[in-house]
Amino acid sequence: MLDIMEGLEFQENPCTDELADVLEVVHGLYDCFGSDTTEVEAHRKAKHEKRGGFPQGVILEKVIEGP
Repeated sequence: MLDIMEGLEFQENPCTDELADVLEVVHGLYDCFGSDTTEVEAHRKAKHEKRGGFPQGVILEKVIEGP
């Protein structure tokens, strides 16, 4: 269902063309789950206000908990 390859291709070659492919996958997910951009954007904004975003493209890859 989810085309992971598009995300990997964007990671290897971050350009507008690859980002458009990733966005196409996202739009496919909207259709699959019966959502729309307005609903999802409202949830995204709420989460951003609560948890913050990804400044400078920094993404947490994993968390290692101590003993």
